[in-house]
Amino acid sequence: MTPLPSDPLRIFISCGETSGDIHAAELLRSLRKYKPELSCDAMTGPALLAAGATRLHGIEELSVMGGTEILSAIPRALRMLTDIRRRLESARPAAIILVDAPEFNFRVAAMAHKLRIPVYYYISPKIW
Repeated sequence: MTPLPSDPLRIFISCGETSGDIHAAELLRSLRKYKPELSCDAMTGPALLAAGATRLHGIEELSVMGGTEILSAIPRALRMLTDIRRRLESARPAAIILVDAPEFNFRVAAMAHKLRIPVYYYISPKIW
C-alpha cells in the first residue's frame, strides 16, 4: 500500500507533561519564524496551545498517580492513541515531534513508522 503524500506545512507534536509543553511551544514558535504558514496538531498543554497548536488532546488526560488511577486511565489512553492514529492517517503530517512521555509516545512513534511519517524525539527520555 502506497502512503498518501504528506502535507509539508503540517506537523504533529505530542507532549505528555508541562515541562515538555513549554519546550514544544518554544520549538513551534521558532519553526514558524521560518515557515509562518506551518500548522500543528498536538497533544498539548496551555503553552503549546498559546503558541498556536490545534489541540487534539490535552496533557492532563495522561496525568495519573497511584495504582488504581493508572489502571483506570488505560482505556482513556487507548482511546487517545486511536484518535491520534486516525488524525495521522487523515492529516498526513510531514513530521511528528515527540516530547517526553516515552510510555505513550513510543506507541505514537510506532504508528508513525507504519505510516512512513518521520519521527523526531525532541527531548529524549530520561534514564534513571
